[in-house]
Amino acid sequence: MNGTSSATSTPLPEAGQVRYLDSKKLRFAKHGACLRLTLEDEISYLDVEIIRLFPLSDLDCYLTIRDKDNEEIGILARLSELDEENRNLVLEKLERRYLMPIVERVINVEERFGTAAWEVETSRGKRKFTMRNLRENIAQVTPYRCLLSDVDGNRYDVRDLRELDPASRAILLRYL
Repeated sequence: MNGTSSATSTPLPEAGQVRYLDSKKLRFAKHGACLRLTLEDEISYLDVEIIRLFPLSDLDCYLTIRDKDNEEIGILARLSELDEENRNLVLEKLERRYLMPIVERVINVEERFGTAAWEVETSRGKRKFTMRNLRENIAQVTPYRCLLSDVDGNRYDVRDLRELDPASRAILLRYL
């Protein structure tokens, strides 16, 4: 054998190949729950997803736009470059994707059988959720900020441990 495969394969894009989209040629439209994208003079996509490449540190820059098959269409360098109507449609889509309640108080955490049942007060009201593998599902983003992930994939943001009441802070510090 010569070390090559006879199977046909699709070549992967080069690592450095990034397509930046021209914000002036993007037209978004709401179609039910879907967001439609038309690239001026090129193509339309019936349902796109928009994902922040830096969701914690830079909300306005570097958004990847993907089709319904999760294939990247391209990257929008700055959300602020879109006109107001298009920007509002994109922001609405992003808000649904990145809905993350802010933890304002930890009421109780009860551990049992390898899980922890949390009861917290958030910016969106009281919430109860369950976590497994506490060390894996509490991500410390900065020395004072952490994200909690429950068994359903929901995330809760503790913006600043120093701003929590002493009892809430003490509970959280046990798991960090």
